[in-house]
Amino acid sequence: IIFRRPHYEAFIKSVQSVFGLGGSAILYHLGIVLGQKAYEDHRRIAGENDELLLRVTSRLFKAVGYGILEFRKVDKERGRGLVRIYNNFECELYRNVGKPSSQYLRGILAGWFQRFFNRKNVRVVETKCVAKGDSYCEFEIF
Repeated sequence: IIFRRPHYEAFIKSVQSVFGLGGSAILYHLGIVLGQKAYEDHRRIAGENDELLLRVTSRLFKAVGYGILEFRKVDKERGRGLVRIYNNFECELYRNVGKPSSQYLRGILAGWFQRFFNRKNVRVVETKCVAKGDSYCEFEIF
């Protein structure tokens, strides 16, 4: 399935406008489920090699049009990470609104890292965002 910008923009913005903060929560939780499923698929491709897993994940993330995913730091033992996304398709929809705007992709990261860290509670905080005027989106994972 390929969604052009008018289609995914209508989907994301409609969910948020109709359901308000609840819409943001819906997008986030849908992202968690997708992130968990993506992790399982990526792990099947990469096997037990974590370095390969990160490369596969970055490449598939870009291939589906989400943006350019860069794992800046990943500490599996401490359960912490730092991730950048350039050309974040979701936040590009909210350029210059002045606040972090990723719900869906933030959820995908949370779900993916839940599986990677083998932990149910993973927090993902967007510290930089193109919607705030930054040149990329950055997420702290803990």
